[in-house]
Amino acid sequence: MFVPEEIKRVIEALQSNGYLTYLVGGCVRDSLIGSKPKDYDIATSATPEKVIEIFDKSIPTGIQHGTVTVIEDGEHIEVTFRKGI
Repeated sequence: MFVPEEIKRVIEALQSNGYLTYLVGGCVRDSLIGSKPKDYDIATSATPEKVIEIFDKSIPTGIQHGTVTVIEDGEHIEVTFRKGI
């Protein structure tokens, strides 16, 4: 699966802080059917508050639902807390 460098950096930052982190949603589907993903969504065991602490550039876009948008190299990447992963 092709993963852009900015997505890899977000995943690595979460993992290096001790959080489980997975690519989910359309990017996985698109890759499985041989299409280039349009965007990448990340599920993590990090709470929204922890995501905001880790990343200087973040927007609490859906914090009540566990979602924070991380901005990395101008890309908006949705990072969502998933309890139990």
